[in-house]
Amino acid sequence: MNLFEGLGQWSEFFAMVVCGALCGLLYLLLQVLRSPLPEKPWIVIPCDLLFCGISLALFVVFCYRACYLSLRWHIFLGFALGFTVIWIILHSAVAKFAGLVYNRIRKSVAVRRERRLAAQKSAENQEENGEIL
Repeated sequence: MNLFEGLGQWSEFFAMVVCGALCGLLYLLLQVLRSPLPEKPWIVIPCDLLFCGISLALFVVFCYRACYLSLRWHIFLGFALGFTVIWIILHSAVAKFAGLVYNRIRKSVAVRRERRLAAQKSAENQEENGEIL
C-alpha cells in the first residue's frame, strides 16, 4: 500500500524532504563521532561507506513507501532539499560541537598520559633509592 495514496506529488515531495533531512542528520552525527579520530583513509572510507549504505537504504524505503519506487524529478529534488536545509541550518553548530568533543577527548588523553608518566617516574625513583614497592 502506498503511504500517500491519492495525495499526489506534493506528499511524495515532502516525504523525500524528510528522508533527505534524516540523511543529513545521519551525516552530521557521523561527523561528530568521527571528529576525535585522525583523518586517515582507513577511518574515513568505512565511515563514508556506512553513511552511503544507510542513506541508500533510507532512500529506497522512503521512495518505496511514498511512490512505489517510481523515480521522478520531484523525488530527487525533495531529497536534495531536505539534505541541504539540514546542512545549512546545523553544520556550523555541529562543527562547533565536534570541535568541543575532539578537544575534550584530546585533553583527557593528555592528562592520562601525564599521570602514567608521573607514576612511572615515581616508580623509577623509588627503585633507585632502594625503596620497596
